[in-house]
Amino acid sequence: MKIRRTSFSKALPATILLILLSIAAAFGARTWLAPAVRAEQPVDTSADTGQGTARDERPVNREKVIEGETVTLTPRGFEPSEIVRSGGHFALNIDNRSGLKAVTFVLSRKTGHKLREVQVKEGKLNWREVVNLPPGQYRLSEVSRPDWACRIEVSPR
Repeated sequence: MKIRRTSFSKALPATILLILLSIAAAFGARTWLAPAVRAEQPVDTSADTGQGTARDERPVNREKVIEGETVTLTPRGFEPSEIVRSGGHFALNIDNRSGLKAVTFVLSRKTGHKLREVQVKEGKLNWREVVNLPPGQYRLSEVSRPDWACRIEVSPR
Protein backbone atom coordinates (compact mmCIF):
# COMPACT_ATOMS: atom_id res chain seq x y z
CA MET A 1 0.00 0.00 0.00
CA LYS A 2 1.38 3.28 -1.05
CA ILE A 3 0.54 6.51 0.83
CA ARG A 4 0.05 9.55 -1.23
CA ARG A 5 2.13 12.21 0.40
CA THR A 6 1.40 14.83 -2.14
CA SER A 7 -2.32 15.12 -1.34
CA PHE A 8 -1.67 15.16 2.45
CA SER A 9 1.11 17.71 2.14
CA LYS A 10 -1.18 19.91 0.03
CA ALA A 11 -4.14 19.59 2.43
CA LEU A 12 -2.17 20.39 5.62
CA PRO A 13 -1.36 24.04 4.80
CA ALA A 14 -4.93 24.60 3.59
CA THR A 15 -6.28 23.14 6.86
CA ILE A 16 -3.97 25.28 8.99
CA LEU A 17 -4.93 28.35 6.98
CA LEU A 18 -8.62 27.57 7.45
CA ILE A 19 -8.16 27.18 11.25
CA LEU A 20 -6.25 30.48 11.50
CA LEU A 21 -8.87 32.31 9.46
CA SER A 22 -11.62 30.89 11.68
CA ILE A 23 -9.82 32.07 14.82
CA ALA A 24 -9.22 35.53 13.33
CA ALA A 25 -12.85 35.80 12.26
CA ALA A 26 -14.04 34.80 15.73
CA PHE A 27 -11.90 37.48 17.43
CA GLY A 28 -12.87 40.06 14.83
CA ALA A 29 -16.56 39.34 15.29
CA ARG A 30 -16.20 39.54 19.06
CA THR A 31 -14.51 42.92 18.84
CA TRP A 32 -17.00 44.17 16.29
CA LEU A 33 -20.03 43.03 18.29
CA ALA A 34 -18.75 43.99 21.76
CA PRO A 35 -19.63 47.73 21.57
CA ALA A 36 -23.21 46.91 20.54
CA VAL A 37 -23.61 44.53 23.48
CA ARG A 38 -22.22 47.10 25.93
CA ALA A 39 -24.50 49.83 24.57
CA GLU A 40 -27.56 47.69 25.20
CA GLN A 41 -26.80 47.30 28.90
CA PRO A 42 -29.11 49.44 31.04
CA VAL A 43 -27.63 52.47 32.78
CA ASP A 44 -28.84 53.05 36.32
CA THR A 45 -29.72 56.73 36.72
CA SER A 46 -32.04 56.30 39.70
CA ALA A 47 -29.22 57.03 42.14
CA ASP A 48 -27.87 59.98 40.16
CA THR A 49 -27.27 62.79 42.62
CA GLY A 50 -25.61 65.15 40.18
CA GLN A 51 -22.31 64.84 42.00
CA GLY A 52 -20.32 63.43 39.10
CA THR A 53 -20.17 59.82 40.20
CA ALA A 54 -18.87 57.02 38.02
CA ARG A 55 -18.86 53.26 38.50
CA ASP A 56 -15.23 53.10 39.60
CA GLU A 57 -15.08 56.42 41.43
CA ARG A 58 -16.25 57.43 44.86
CA PRO A 59 -18.92 60.14 45.04
CA VAL A 60 -17.69 63.68 45.43
CA ASN A 61 -18.95 65.32 48.61
CA ARG A 62 -19.24 68.96 47.63
CA GLU A 63 -20.00 70.05 51.19
CA LYS A 64 -16.42 69.32 52.26
CA VAL A 65 -14.75 71.45 49.58
CA ILE A 66 -12.81 74.26 51.24
CA GLU A 67 -11.90 77.40 49.35
CA GLY A 68 -8.37 78.67 49.62
CA GLU A 69 -6.37 81.85 49.48
CA THR A 70 -2.76 81.70 48.30
CA VAL A 71 -0.26 84.37 49.28
CA THR A 72 3.34 84.34 48.08
CA LEU A 73 6.19 85.88 50.06
CA THR A 74 8.64 87.32 47.53
CA PRO A 75 11.85 89.35 48.02
CA ARG A 76 9.60 92.46 47.76
CA GLY A 77 6.99 91.31 50.28
CA PHE A 78 3.62 89.56 50.12
CA GLU A 79 1.74 89.14 46.86
CA PRO A 80 -1.09 89.96 46.83
CA SER A 81 -0.80 92.67 49.45
CA GLU A 82 -4.53 92.53 50.18
CA ILE A 83 -7.23 89.83 50.25
CA VAL A 84 -10.96 90.46 50.62
CA ARG A 85 -13.19 87.44 51.20
CA SER A 86 -16.30 86.29 53.02
CA GLY A 87 -16.16 84.69 56.44
CA GLY A 88 -16.01 80.99 57.19
CA HIS A 89 -13.42 78.26 56.90
CA PHE A 90 -10.79 78.64 54.21
CA ALA A 91 -7.33 77.29 53.51
CA LEU A 92 -4.60 79.86 53.99
CA ASN A 93 -1.68 78.88 51.74
CA ILE A 94 1.53 80.83 52.10
CA ASP A 95 4.40 80.11 49.71
CA ASN A 96 7.86 81.33 50.72
CA ARG A 97 9.69 82.41 47.56
CA SER A 98 11.56 85.21 49.31
CA GLY A 99 14.95 83.52 49.31
CA LEU A 100 15.00 83.49 53.13
CA LYS A 101 15.84 80.05 54.51
CA ALA A 102 13.62 80.38 57.57
CA VAL A 103 10.66 82.69 58.13
CA THR A 104 8.15 83.32 60.89
CA PHE A 105 4.64 84.20 59.78
CA VAL A 106 2.28 86.06 62.11
CA LEU A 107 -1.47 86.30 61.61
CA SER A 108 -3.01 88.98 63.82
CA ARG A 109 -6.09 91.13 64.13
CA LYS A 110 -5.87 94.75 63.00
CA THR A 111 -5.79 95.68 66.69
CA GLY A 112 -2.51 93.80 67.05
CA HIS A 113 -3.85 90.74 68.89
CA LYS A 114 -1.74 87.83 67.62
CA LEU A 115 -3.88 84.85 66.48
CA ARG A 116 -1.18 82.58 65.07
CA GLU A 117 2.60 82.55 64.80
CA VAL A 118 4.28 79.89 62.68
CA GLN A 119 7.98 79.26 62.13
CA VAL A 120 8.75 77.78 58.74
CA LYS A 121 12.20 76.32 59.10
CA GLU A 122 14.92 75.74 56.55
CA GLY A 123 14.03 73.11 54.01
CA LYS A 124 10.29 73.80 54.19
CA LEU A 125 8.96 76.55 51.95
CA ASN A 126 5.23 76.67 52.60
CA TRP A 127 2.67 77.03 55.36
CA ARG A 128 -0.81 75.60 54.87
CA GLU A 129 -3.59 75.85 57.43
CA VAL A 130 -7.38 75.88 57.45
CA VAL A 131 -8.55 78.96 59.35
CA ASN A 132 -11.96 80.24 60.37
CA LEU A 133 -11.78 84.01 60.69
CA PRO A 134 -14.81 85.99 61.82
CA PRO A 135 -15.59 89.20 59.96
CA GLY A 136 -12.96 91.86 60.52
CA GLN A 137 -9.54 93.04 59.42
CA TYR A 138 -6.36 91.01 59.81
CA ARG A 139 -2.69 91.33 59.04
CA LEU A 140 -0.33 88.62 57.82
CA SER A 141 3.31 89.54 58.30
CA GLU A 142 6.83 88.19 58.59
CA VAL A 143 8.51 88.85 61.95
CA SER A 144 11.92 90.00 60.70
CA ARG A 145 10.46 92.28 58.01
CA PRO A 146 7.63 94.38 59.53
CA ASP A 147 7.15 96.25 56.23
CA TRP A 148 6.18 92.95 54.54
CA ALA A 149 2.47 92.56 55.21
CA CYS A 150 -0.73 91.32 53.62
CA ARG A 151 -4.01 92.88 54.69
CA ILE A 152 -6.88 90.38 54.98
CA GLU A 153 -10.43 91.70 55.16
CA VAL A 154 -13.14 89.19 56.03
CA SER A 155 -16.68 90.35 55.33
CA PRO A 156 -19.87 88.76 56.70
CA ARG A 157 -21.35 86.03 54.53
